Amino acid sequence: MGLDISHCKATFERPNTTDPNLLGGETKDNFNGFNVPFEHFHKYVKQIECGNILHTVIIVKQENLLEEVKEWFKNYEYSIFIKESEEQLNRQLEKYEINNGLKNLYKYYNENVSGEKWIVLSYYEILKKKGFYYNQIGEQRKGMNGKFWERFCREDISNFALKEDFDFAFSCLDFDEDNETKEDFNLRKLNFKENFIDNFELGASFLSVSY
Repeated sequence: MGLDISHCKATFERPNTTDPNLLGGETKDNFNGFNVPFEHFHKYVKQIECGNILHTVIIVKQENLLEEVKEWFKNYEYSIFIKESEEQLNRQLEKYEINNGLKNLYKYYNENVSGEKWIVLSYYEILKKKGFYYNQIGEQRKGMNGKFWERFCREDISNFALKEDFDFAFSCLDFDEDNETKEDFNLRKLNFKENFIDNFELGASFLSVSY
């Protein structure tokens, strides 16, 4: 995995999704990895809806993929169904949901996994917690110098919410002469300026770093 830098910004609006992994935001209970306290985002803090997955089913599209699926998910708790036909699958799931008390839960089918060899079906509830929603509004994936790595690539903190953090990151943009032209570099600088620097809002913005 390479360097991935995102500009995330707190918002009042709930994410427009039924994916429990994307529904929610930062909550007070699980707030960590920031260089500011939770109260820094107080303007956007409220009761937010969070997805809590209670049960997972893996739907295998072909029987010959069964062993691959078992190996892939060996460290997870799940149930497996093999899809022979739409009718057969719906019938088995209906019975399974009744027997396991899943009928009143929300459901989300994720088909965009592992080359669409299988489907991950999540059964989840929605919990309300104190926190804030956020959107990703900018992204940068490469071309930072050593000073950036020294300051931002840390084990304890991966989210940086101060204006000085954004300005320092901008100063660390580096021309990669082996892989880009000067024109590409100037466009990358412009993208960072427009989506990170010019769009910064104190108390809402944070720079999220993963690598």
